[in-house]
Amino acid sequence: MTNNKEKYAFWLTPEAKKMIEINAPLANCSSQSEFVEKAVRFYDGYLKVQNSVRFCPTQCLTCWKVRWACSKTVWPSCCST
Repeated sequence: MTNNKEKYAFWLTPEAKKMIEINAPLANCSSQSEFVEKAVRFYDGYLKVQNSVRFCPTQCLTCWKVRWACSKTVWPSCCST
């Protein structure tokens, strides 16, 4: 992460603040700011992956489904439904 930081003011619910306080140490973050930065970057990546599906060609999705179906027959114990 960059060292060029700027200060911003955000409104948070008390529950969100408590989540930050509890989870920052669990995520090995040295500060609550570091935790929020990592959480924002993580969620940004999550959204980009979710949105990328609409840009994938249908053929790729079909191919992936076929490969997944084949892997389910090869490794049925790993693919319980």
